[in-house]
Amino acid sequence: MENKNVIVIYQKEDNHIDLFDVIGLNEINMIDILHQIADEDTETITFHFTPDATEHLVLKSTLTNDGLFVKTPGDLLYPVQVKHPITSIA
Repeated sequence: MENKNVIVIYQKEDNHIDLFDVIGLNEINMIDILHQIADEDTETITFHFTPDATEHLVLKSTLTNDGLFVKTPGDLLYPVQVKHPITSIA
């Protein structure tokens, strides 16, 4: 990858990319990352986390029971549309 200060964890199979995490010390431009890992044959990219900047992305959410268990105090609810990367789950 061109930017050596970023670690991108993904798997590419046929015309689909599973993007598991993007780790960096500085602000990350997700569009630039996607342009570097996708090619003209890429049809879909599945984010296994909730990306920060999504203004130029068309996202479709799916609910799963995988991952993080969160206990909130009282009547507070954890946002349903948020998914943490697998690398942050112990």
